[in-house]
Amino acid sequence: MLNKLFERKGWKLTFIFLLPLIIFIISIMLGRYDIGPSDVIRVLFSAGLGEDLSDIPNIAQQLILRIRLPRIL
Repeated sequence: MLNKLFERKGWKLTFIFLLPLIIFIISIMLGRYDIGPSDVIRVLFSAGLGEDLSDIPNIAQQLILRIRLPRIL
């Protein structure tokens, strides 16, 4: 019985921690210009990793980093 209770709490804790991350990504995606979730994630992590983003339009990169991200934070 204790294991079942722990499994439920573990699921709830995971949900509680993942929900804000999912809402954060969706919030950045929403707007006048459609930007896909993979593009949002790549742009957000590219600053630290130095990844090549030549396949993502520059306007989308600037829109994420200079407009949508500051509004959400």
